[in-house]
Amino acid sequence: MQASVTVPMAAPADKIWDIVADVRNTGKFSPEVIEAEWLDGATGPALGGDTPVNNWHYLFTPADGGTDVTESFRMSDSAFTKVFAVLGGQLRKRRNIRDMRKTLERIKAVVETPS
Repeated sequence: MQASVTVPMAAPADKIWDIVADVRNTGKFSPEVIEAEWLDGATGPALGGDTPVNNWHYLFTPADGGTDVTESFRMSDSAFTKVFAVLGGQLRKRRNIRDMRKTLERIKAVVETPS
């Protein structure tokens, strides 16, 4: 199961990245996350390990003097996710799409506000 949402923003990618890359900002923009913190002394993003069930991504694409920002998720292909997809995954997918759009719109409001 996977989905994505793209929102155009009138801001450079580096300004948007500074917000997105700091996990401590997640609770400010996400309608689901209350707070997040860096673990094990980390101070910035890095590739994860283990076997995540759900992978979240951001893609920044230059567009008309700004940036198209795409947030997406992709669940790993496992027996658990296949069962989940049948037993309610489509409802969760719709919620994720709605919440990704809310997250991106909240980020957009911040990055497009003059400093």
